[in-house]
Amino acid sequence: MVRPEPDMEASEQNAELTVVDSGTVQTGEKPSRAFADGSLICERYRVERLLGLGGFGEVYQVVDERSGHRLALKLARLLDADARSLDTLRAEFSLLASLSHPNLAEVHDFGNVSDDVAYFTQSLVTGVPLAESSLRPDDPKSLPLWTQLCRALEYLHARGILHRDVKPSNVLVDEAGGRLTLLDFGISRAFGGADDYRLVGTFAYMAPEAITAGPLDARADLYSLGVVLYRQVMGEAPYHGTGPQILAKHLTARVPPLSGVSPRVAEVILRLLAKDPGARYASAAEVLSALAAANDAPLPAEAPETLASYVLSGRFVGQEDAVANLRQCVVVDEPSGAATLVLGGAGSGKSRLLRELQKHVQLAGRNWVQVRVQASWAAKSVVPSIARAVLTPAVVDRLSEDDRRELARALPELRRRRERLGIAMDPKRARRTRIEALGRALALCFEHTPGVLAVEDVHWADADVVELLTALVQSARREHARAHFLISSRPNPLVEPLPSEVGADTIRCEELSPDAVRQLLDSMFGQTDLLAGSELGQRPTTAQHVQESLRLALETGAIARTDGRWVARRPLPDLPIAEVLRARIRQLDAESRRVALSVAVLGGECSGAEAAVVAERDPSRAALAVRRLVRAGLVEERSDERGRPQYAMHDRYREMVLSSAPARTLRAAHRRAGALRRKTGGKDWRKLLSAADHFARGEDLGRAVSIARAAARAAEAAGRPDQTVLAIATEIELYGRQGEVPVSVWLEALDVNVLAGFGDAADEALAALNARLDGCAPREQMEIRLRQARSAVARGEPARARELLEGIKAPELSAEVALSRATIHEDYGDQQQALVDYTRAATLAAEGERHGFASRAWLGASLSSLRLGQPEVAREHARRSVATARAARDPVAQSEALRALGNAEREVGRVSAALGLYRQAVRRAREGGSAEGEAKALNNLGTVCQWTGLIVEATAAFERSSELKERLGLRASALITKNNLGQLYLAVGRLDDAERELSSIVGPSSPAAPVIAALANSNLGDLAVLRGHLDKAVDYYRRGHEQNRERSVAVQDSHALCGLTRALLMRDKPDEARRYLSKFDELEGRAELSESRQRHCSATAAVWDYEGDSQRALDSLRPALDDSRMRFSDVFATALEVRLMEAVLLARLGRRKQAARRLEGAAKALGTHAAKMGDERAARRFVAASPVHRAIEQRRLDAPRGWYWPPDV
Repeated sequence: MVRPEPDMEASEQNAELTVVDSGTVQTGEKPSRAFADGSLICERYRVERLLGLGGFGEVYQVVDERSGHRLALKLARLLDADARSLDTLRAEFSLLASLSHPNLAEVHDFGNVSDDVAYFTQSLVTGVPLAESSLRPDDPKSLPLWTQLCRALEYLHARGILHRDVKPSNVLVDEAGGRLTLLDFGISRAFGGADDYRLVGTFAYMAPEAITAGPLDARADLYSLGVVLYRQVMGEAPYHGTGPQILAKHLTARVPPLSGVSPRVAEVILRLLAKDPGARYASAAEVLSALAAANDAPLPAEAPETLASYVLSGRFVGQEDAVANLRQCVVVDEPSGAATLVLGGAGSGKSRLLRELQKHVQLAGRNWVQVRVQASWAAKSVVPSIARAVLTPAVVDRLSEDDRRELARALPELRRRRERLGIAMDPKRARRTRIEALGRALALCFEHTPGVLAVEDVHWADADVVELLTALVQSARREHARAHFLISSRPNPLVEPLPSEVGADTIRCEELSPDAVRQLLDSMFGQTDLLAGSELGQRPTTAQHVQESLRLALETGAIARTDGRWVARRPLPDLPIAEVLRARIRQLDAESRRVALSVAVLGGECSGAEAAVVAERDPSRAALAVRRLVRAGLVEERSDERGRPQYAMHDRYREMVLSSAPARTLRAAHRRAGALRRKTGGKDWRKLLSAADHFARGEDLGRAVSIARAAARAAEAAGRPDQTVLAIATEIELYGRQGEVPVSVWLEALDVNVLAGFGDAADEALAALNARLDGCAPREQMEIRLRQARSAVARGEPARARELLEGIKAPELSAEVALSRATIHEDYGDQQQALVDYTRAATLAAEGERHGFASRAWLGASLSSLRLGQPEVAREHARRSVATARAARDPVAQSEALRALGNAEREVGRVSAALGLYRQAVRRAREGGSAEGEAKALNNLGTVCQWTGLIVEATAAFERSSELKERLGLRASALITKNNLGQLYLAVGRLDDAERELSSIVGPSSPAAPVIAALANSNLGDLAVLRGHLDKAVDYYRRGHEQNRERSVAVQDSHALCGLTRALLMRDKPDEARRYLSKFDELEGRAELSESRQRHCSATAAVWDYEGDSQRALDSLRPALDDSRMRFSDVFATALEVRLMEAVLLARLGRRKQAARRLEGAAKALGTHAAKMGDERAARRFVAASPVHRAIEQRRLDAPRGWYWPPDV
């Protein structure tokens, strides 16, 4: 099967023409790409740049927004030209997932962008293609890098894997870093694989036996390696021509002579290029030995990480049946809330089992969400971690408001700006409610793509976390979540009840039998006799024990490789796993052990420079030690969000390193780590909290307390109340170790726990304060009573709260007390009393010249007045808020006050004044650097400009507001603004612009919530009618109706139903139109607004008019005409439409004089509406722009039956 590339005619210049596209080409060759820079793939991977592009494959450099790590993302699209593309990608991921070698890229996740687009992620490899490097086979300095390529091929061939596409573009070289990486396994197969007889590969590098469909083995890759070496010497491949000509030359032509290279190196290359496989070298190891000899150089020693790669990529054994059963539940069957508990001791293979299942689940296109419980205070964060993993932007947008608020108590990023959630009245009930909300969110996450939620290492959790996990599984099951719950743990009394409580099956990871150990050895080395004479292979043991013992044997020389064969030089010592780990640590030199202790002490991820500081070593020496630790497998190298190397020690080694260190040495290392974190922490609460923890472990409690205090301040400034809680809890714990906790700390703890909604912790703080009340200073007593009042109102005891507040008489606190009382009454719904207290607080603050405080209080008074329906009073309070904000010289406060004043002016009909105030609010917010304040003011401005006919300014305001909201991550609000913009374009006839904005809301990649999407769909229906695309209009309206019906949004549903009824009439489908008209009855009790009633009447009249009964149509319209509750709002346009329809029906009945009077009345109503704006020029512009006004002028009285009138501004 030959499928040449489209540019095959130009193959004279194409040295890498590929028969079956095996990867990517350089980005300059193919301009098309699926994702632009900055795009977000699957709501997780942010595209930074395109790395490569092929016929159906693309590679991007991305940032994983969950971890912050930079990765390479390889993407394949299913094209008609090659229906195997997705299968090829799956095969490549499956193959790479089974390999572990320092010269192969590590793969991470597999997923689907859509049904015909899949991807997988792998480690980002730095370097340039081999052809752009200076590597030559006759240069001894290049030999270490050629060694890496040969040993990577040897590793693959030892596992029976043929690469089949070895060429310069698939080899990346980092000469400065001394690393080479072999890439692109899209067409790799096992020896003797099912498609050995397919013509696949790259013409210029294809072995003769691959062309003739002969049996393939390692020597086919070695031929390609020979072509690569030839090209590095001569600057071009040996054979040229069209595709068929190149293939023929591989079979019959002599190799063109080599020049500029030593005869011995030329002999190596020519032997590799022999036509007969039997005349070539038998293995990559032989090639490497020949190259070293040809360069008169010693054979480079095998690196520890290369040797370890054979141990680390052993086959999964011992639990094959368990994985098969789980695969049946998750991949073959439909996940339905079942749970499985994976139990096993340390090193028994629990994590490996999860990795094996993850590969099957992701390759099947299912969802995989995994969190891990940490062995520290972070164990408490496992449930929030689950929430953050499942709450993608699309899920958040679909949450109900109640669920969002409940989850926002634990996840501050879900809170809206300045949102006050208050303390839970019943903490236990609140926790249950929160778990129920998370269960519903989890059901949404897995709704379209079922899959697995895996929670690893639950043995580190406490009873509270296990209880929450149990409740979450039960909640998600009640919501019919299409997920399978997988929980792994070491044997632990806390997790033993899980099977009975949640009905979970149990899989026990037992020790491997001797037969399984032999299978594992065979998959590692191709030999089963390496443990002969050792007790290790004679009795049951764990896979980790075998792996670590073999690594120790490799490091001590007990096992070695000679002439491509593994040899046991002496029996392996039979040591317990803990002793094996300690022995491996003892194998390190003193410098490496000291740096290992510093990495273990720092915990998590650290840089090489940080490890050097804690180890008190020169950075260059420490860097070498870190590299040795990475090669030994004790430390893992990762990349941070900027691509800089970071290092983390594996848990099993970290425990050993820390437990082996002398206590005095360990304390000193912790103090150095604390000083480092404090110095580099700045205002980063994470580093500051880490510094406090280090000083506490180093027994310097004084510094630990002060840094914990700084961490609390930093977390508070960052808007992270959950982390502020954690920092203050740390502070309280440290004070407790020294003596008594100060009242000020308990007060702060109470405040922040109330803000975060952590009821149990707030109760604890309040109890501690109550116990200290009598012994406190008067000021502290008043502060305590103030907190008691807030707590009382949260628990539904306003009388008790009022009694406590009235008992506080201190003049210096009276303004704060009044403001607190106002917020309490506001939360409890007593707006009148809130207004009184806001006014009192503002007056007292103004007397003390506390202008900023006074401005906030007057703003609260203005908002309360508006809620009470007192716009004139609200206007006066808003003016005072503006004046005091100016006195405080706070532009952000001025912007908020100006917006409040604009709202009040708008309510009293002074729209022109509101317009000027909103413009000022935009400028002040911009001066103060408040993007959110600017976005809100622009939205107000755009709305009023739209009403007043200032279309250009309205457009600019909405566009800028949408841009700011997108930047701030206010997705739902940004989409609402986009819808406003689309409606504006629709009203003024800019139909293409309207379609662009509205389509972006309902597009497949849009995170729009159903309510917003429904609104946009109805507006797109209006647009389709205006363009005469009635079938499209019906589809849009129907979608809008279904989405509105799900969410019970009556007013929007009336828009969709009215449009749908009329569009069906215009399509001559009266029966279907009547069916949808009857659905208006379902809105009864929900549609209290006059707009909904008017649309119902209008749709009913259109049906009767279509059937030729104009009198009944007119009678149906009467209730809408009699509606006296029309006011200055969007209802106005619907009311005008109803009046115009009345004129049309009167004309049909021959009552033309009466119809003319109705038209005059409609014109008068339009003029009255415009006059309310207070600006005659703006009014005239509005009238001129109105399609209703144009219709009145044109006397369009003879509209067709079933007519549709487009919406007005």
